[in-house]
Amino acid sequence: MAVSKELTSNDYKILKYINRFPDIKKDDIILHFSNISSIEYRLDFLISNEYLAYIDEYIPVTITYHQSDKYSLPIHMDKIQITDKGRKKLEDYSQKQKEKYLREIIALAGSLGAIATIISAVKEYFD
Repeated sequence: MAVSKELTSNDYKILKYINRFPDIKKDDIILHFSNISSIEYRLDFLISNEYLAYIDEYIPVTITYHQSDKYSLPIHMDKIQITDKGRKKLEDYSQKQKEKYLREIIALAGSLGAIATIISAVKEYFD
């Protein structure tokens, strides 16, 4: 069975939460979303699809052999940040949600207008 690449509503909640911070520890995200049983899987999914990324910090290291050379080595700090791809996906989703709510409000307003017309007609009939 093929794994879906579509984002779930929980994925959008995670992206929205992480977008509030320049970076955040993975454990803090897991703690915040403790009600989502698959939170670690969802984070791994978002990272593997490049919506989120780990932040590596670099520490300087001096290696002595024949001469003193300085290098920087990445140290994985378990901090996560939203990527540009993740931010764009979240913005698109937010825009679609706003448009959906606007259509629902317009449909509701149309329904209320029809109900008001019916009530007016019934009232006129009994007057």
